[in-house]
Amino acid sequence: RDGQIWDYQTCSFEVEQIGFGGKFQMFPARPWKMAWLRDHCKQRFGIDPQPTAMVDLWGFTANGLRHQGVSRILFTNGL
Repeated sequence: RDGQIWDYQTCSFEVEQIGFGGKFQMFPARPWKMAWLRDHCKQRFGIDPQPTAMVDLWGFTANGLRHQGVSRILFTNGL
Protein backbone atom coordinates (compact mmCIF):
# COMPACT_ATOMS: atom_id res chain seq x y z
CA ARG A 1 0.00 0.00 0.00
CA ASP A 2 3.05 2.25 -0.02
CA GLY A 3 2.64 5.03 -2.51
CA GLN A 4 -1.14 4.78 -2.59
CA ILE A 5 -1.56 8.38 -1.41
CA TRP A 6 0.45 9.63 -4.40
CA ASP A 7 -1.83 7.73 -6.74
CA TYR A 8 -4.87 9.15 -4.93
CA GLN A 9 -3.52 12.70 -5.19
CA THR A 10 -2.96 12.23 -8.92
CA CYS A 11 -6.52 10.96 -9.16
CA SER A 12 -7.97 13.94 -7.30
CA PHE A 13 -6.48 17.44 -7.29
CA GLU A 14 -2.90 16.98 -8.50
CA VAL A 15 -3.48 15.58 -11.97
CA GLU A 16 0.00 15.14 -13.39
CA GLN A 17 0.41 14.56 -17.09
CA ILE A 18 3.16 11.98 -16.88
CA GLY A 19 3.82 9.56 -19.69
CA PHE A 20 6.92 7.64 -20.56
CA GLY A 21 8.42 5.82 -23.44
CA GLY A 22 11.25 5.76 -25.81
CA LYS A 23 13.78 3.15 -26.69
CA PHE A 24 16.34 4.30 -24.11
CA GLN A 25 14.15 3.85 -21.02
CA MET A 26 13.70 0.78 -18.85
CA PHE A 27 9.90 1.24 -18.80
CA PRO A 28 7.58 0.16 -21.58
CA ALA A 29 6.16 3.04 -23.60
CA ARG A 30 2.91 4.49 -22.25
CA PRO A 31 1.78 7.90 -23.44
CA TRP A 32 -0.30 9.96 -21.01
CA LYS A 33 -4.03 9.90 -21.71
CA MET A 34 -6.79 11.51 -19.64
CA ALA A 35 -9.19 8.69 -20.60
CA TRP A 36 -6.83 6.12 -19.05
CA LEU A 37 -6.44 8.18 -15.88
CA ARG A 38 -10.20 8.66 -15.57
CA ASP A 39 -10.82 4.90 -15.87
CA HIS A 40 -7.98 4.06 -13.47
CA CYS A 41 -9.17 6.51 -10.81
CA LYS A 42 -12.77 5.36 -11.08
CA GLN A 43 -11.73 1.72 -10.70
CA ARG A 44 -9.23 2.19 -7.88
CA PHE A 45 -10.80 4.95 -5.79
CA GLY A 46 -14.28 5.56 -7.19
CA ILE A 47 -13.48 9.20 -8.04
CA ASP A 48 -13.04 11.34 -11.12
CA PRO A 49 -9.83 13.33 -11.67
CA GLN A 50 -10.22 17.10 -11.26
CA PRO A 51 -7.43 18.62 -13.38
CA THR A 52 -8.58 22.23 -12.80
CA ALA A 53 -9.27 21.93 -9.06
CA MET A 54 -6.20 23.94 -7.96
CA VAL A 55 -7.02 26.73 -10.38
CA ASP A 56 -10.69 26.72 -9.37
CA LEU A 57 -9.97 26.74 -5.62
CA TRP A 58 -6.94 29.00 -5.33
CA GLY A 59 -6.44 30.75 -8.67
CA PHE A 60 -3.17 28.95 -9.39
CA THR A 61 -2.63 30.28 -12.87
CA ALA A 62 0.50 32.06 -14.01
CA ASN A 63 -1.40 35.27 -14.75
CA GLY A 64 -3.44 35.07 -11.55
CA LEU A 65 -0.36 34.67 -9.37
CA ARG A 66 1.56 37.43 -11.12
CA HIS A 67 -1.43 39.72 -10.67
CA GLN A 68 -1.23 39.05 -6.92
CA GLY A 69 2.46 40.00 -6.87
CA VAL A 70 3.86 36.49 -6.53
CA SER A 71 7.26 36.04 -8.11
CA ARG A 72 8.57 32.72 -6.74
CA ILE A 73 6.89 29.80 -5.01
CA LEU A 74 8.75 26.99 -3.26
CA PHE A 75 6.91 23.67 -3.04
CA THR A 76 8.18 21.11 -0.54
CA ASN A 77 7.15 17.66 0.58
CA GLY A 78 7.75 18.47 4.25
CA LEU A 79 10.94 16.48 4.80
